[in-house]
Amino acid sequence: MSILAAGLALFVLVHIFTVTPALRGLLARPGKENIYRGGFAIMVLTALGLVIYGKSIASFEPVWEPPVWGRHMAWLLVFISFLLFSTAHGPSVVRKYLRHPMLIGVLIWACAHLLANGDLASMLLFGTFAVFSVLMIVLTNLRGTHKPVPEGKLSITLMQATAGAVLYFAILFAHPYLFGVPAIL
Repeated sequence: MSILAAGLALFVLVHIFTVTPALRGLLARPGKENIYRGGFAIMVLTALGLVIYGKSIASFEPVWEPPVWGRHMAWLLVFISFLLFSTAHGPSVVRKYLRHPMLIGVLIWACAHLLANGDLASMLLFGTFAVFSVLMIVLTNLRGTHKPVPEGKLSITLMQATAGAVLYFAILFAHPYLFGVPAIL
């Protein structure tokens, strides 16, 4: 469980640097942006590797029994989160109405998994991502630098959403092979 916790801590801390101007300024010097981006990518990939490995070796310690409807609700909520993930970048209609579609998608994804899982490692993993997404929304809003949103076209948004739906179903059916737990029973 300590590897999972270390990976989660690294993931959160690295991202806090990106939204805190004083901290980011320590590393992102003018003319050194590519070094900063490369270091950021390496740190995030390292954190995700630790999270994935840490979760895969974590012992199953039940904390609570999730309700039967929690798994069914999770299917719907994760589908919505995949639609938000896929429409978060580029000119989509969704970005016109939601300021942080990716982070809102992460929050929904995490809460969906909390509904369907009652073990300690899952609570640590998905609870951290839920708190992380709320924290990032707050910190980003406090920073006050809101980029203008490109005018979204419905046709582009529908293509993005279709790609998100295809990816959702692919991961839904591959879930036991990717994560060792069937999403569909």
